[in-house]
Amino acid sequence: MGKTIQRLIATINDLVLQLKNSRTETAWEILVGVGIVVSFLVAVIIVLIGRETAPDFRKFDAGVERKQAFFSYFLPLIDQRNKELMVLRKELQKLSGERSQLSFFERRKVAQLASTYAVENFSFDDPADWNSLLQKIDVVPPSLALAQAANESAWGTSRFAREGNNFYGQWCFVEGCGVVPAAREKGANHEVAGFDSAKESVEGYIHNLNYHPAYSGLRSIRAGLREREELVTGLKVAAGLKSYSERGEAYIEELSSMIRFNGLDEHDAIINKAD
Repeated sequence: MGKTIQRLIATINDLVLQLKNSRTETAWEILVGVGIVVSFLVAVIIVLIGRETAPDFRKFDAGVERKQAFFSYFLPLIDQRNKELMVLRKELQKLSGERSQLSFFERRKVAQLASTYAVENFSFDDPADWNSLLQKIDVVPPSLALAQAANESAWGTSRFAREGNNFYGQWCFVEGCGVVPAAREKGANHEVAGFDSAKESVEGYIHNLNYHPAYSGLRSIRAGLREREELVTGLKVAAGLKSYSERGEAYIEELSSMIRFNGLDEHDAIINKAD
């Protein structure tokens, strides 16, 4: 949020400087440009002010109270994104069945999805490409998303969660894209990604699991469950997260233990009913 506003203010300052140094005939054009940027800045501020901010989970007592606050806040965000994906998935399944008769706009939408989800050289005539896309546009079990958010953010109290709305430990590799880890090795260029809201962090995490090559195992497990008409649960698909942490199997076991101990698997019912 702060970086967006800073960039807009810098643009305004640049335009004002040009206005001071401009000839009369170009001054009006620059003034109009300033007006447009100012209007956009006001609109951005209005939108961002209205955006919900995650609670400061440090204010809740550690233990049951903090857990309840954490799960109550994140579950609706996770469920909402999963609902959106289910709607998109069903639409894509319908288009797949009609692929020889798609309109220009339908083809363009599918092509954009293939690009977003990194399905390279997508062919409308190839059923395998449609299946690859459908494997990537699918839900993430709420139990897993809740457990990972709690694990990666220390129940919302970590520096990265508080300063950058990053509840899943996602990295980015462009200078200024997030928060620099205090213990980052010399020569490393990664940062812990910054998000404008917890909602964006949830969406980024789910997209990461759905498109990144490192999590193809998770997607294969999920697709296999669908093919066998079995329930998609966090405990089942967690096995595909070996690449999420350097701890590998120990990390997966820790997530599974969190799901069991906190009874999070009950929240997976909604994604299986929806399907």
